[in-house]
Amino acid sequence: MAGPGWIAVDIAGPGSDTITEINLIPDQVRSTAGLVLEECVGSSPSFGGFATRNLTPLMNYIRSPLTNLIGDWPSPRILPLTFFTVTIQYGGDVSIKSPGDYDEQVPKVAATLLGDRQKDVKGTLLESHYRDGVRQYLGYTIKARTSGYTNKWWSPSQTSTAADNMAYECDSDLGTPNATDCNQIEDSQLGAASDTITVGPGTPKVLSSSYCNVAVTSTMLIILTWAQVKASLDELIDLCGSNPTGGSVGGKAYYGTMVTPSLGIVGRQVTGMFFGESILA
Repeated sequence: MAGPGWIAVDIAGPGSDTITEINLIPDQVRSTAGLVLEECVGSSPSFGGFATRNLTPLMNYIRSPLTNLIGDWPSPRILPLTFFTVTIQYGGDVSIKSPGDYDEQVPKVAATLLGDRQKDVKGTLLESHYRDGVRQYLGYTIKARTSGYTNKWWSPSQTSTAADNMAYECDSDLGTPNATDCNQIEDSQLGAASDTITVGPGTPKVLSSSYCNVAVTSTMLIILTWAQVKASLDELIDLCGSNPTGGSVGGKAYYGTMVTPSLGIVGRQVTGMFFGESILA
């Protein structure tokens, strides 16, 4: 990347729209800029990019069992949850202010951490607390992905209805699916978006490709479109199959009251989807 460029340091995260400055350690800014230089500017071809730093206070807040995960954010003057981003861009003005406010990776990491906590407290009163948190932060992830840099992921506006209707859970007991194989299923085995499939007791829909297996099941006879299947599979692959903190694991998506599925896997859902190795074992 030759010629003039910009390096911008921005405040981002919950409450960042109500504060004008935060105290930063210069060496943190330098090292974060160095990461962007190495990974983006120094790549071939060269391009601009940004990196996020100081997420620990936000993640600690999210993981706490005392946090209301679907309530309002605390005042940043009482409990600062902001972080910062360093952006390097070639030419012109910096096009995206505070990119960390629109980066889907931040709520995605939070959803993964909450999923891990949900598994740790399985069978306790806290399980539903963290399950609701996974749903909320997956909604934030979808909003960040689809907002087109117009709506901060943490803002109080309505999140995706897909996240409200579906619950997602990562589960290492479902194996370690290969993301490439899962994407191959999406590319070659799903029908046209408006086409339908029928599933019910004894009639699961199973799709397989080497180290990725997908099953759609239901305890009652229902008709789904392939678009519905793809939407849930996309989120499962993003949330579990490319887990940013712990590698790829299997996962499940379910709708409504959880009951025993028709496949021989220990799991619970009404209309659900699994992917992982040895799905029929």
